[in-house]
Amino acid sequence: MGSDSYGAYLEAAIAAAGAASDVLMTRFASGVHNLSSWEKSPGALVTDADIESDRAIAKVLKESGCGGVIISEESNVDLGGGGIEAGRKIEWLVDPLCGTVPFSTGMNHWGVNIAMRADGELVVGALATPTGGTLLTSEAGSGVRVNGEKLIVAEWDRDIGEVAVGLEIDGQDVWRSLLGSGGLNWVTRVLQ
Repeated sequence: MGSDSYGAYLEAAIAAAGAASDVLMTRFASGVHNLSSWEKSPGALVTDADIESDRAIAKVLKESGCGGVIISEESNVDLGGGGIEAGRKIEWLVDPLCGTVPFSTGMNHWGVNIAMRADGELVVGALATPTGGTLLTSEAGSGVRVNGEKLIVAEWDRDIGEVAVGLEIDGQDVWRSLLGSGGLNWVTRVLQ
């Protein structure tokens, strides 16, 4: 499978991320007081904006004709063919609102994540951060682009111990269990 075969999928992911971004920016601009929210599991917040974004993504992907199945944080949708497109198993992996908690509190640190997996291999990705006007895209074998420009990676000359990673934690009981069992052994320290 060469990278040239994924152009239509990348365009579909970009269009879907754009549609979701439009939905979310409209909701964000209207203020957090207009959100309905609930927990889909203990500590895992979801809002009606998540659901609207999810529906916008599904609509665009369906209209693209790319096929496959959508495996989303908020739904699962068969776009036709039971997930088989041109002899390949196509899966769209979607987080329609990555950063529900910041979004719901009025913080602008959130985005839309869409990836496509063909026969188990991640081959296309689009990550939009609408409040920052940034779109990161990737296609297998082609590197990463930021707003259409190829990302040039600098050499890393620091110790990995000097790296800070920020995570939004939902479902805190699952994370505590993973930390306690060694399931996240790459996490050496947690500040709360």
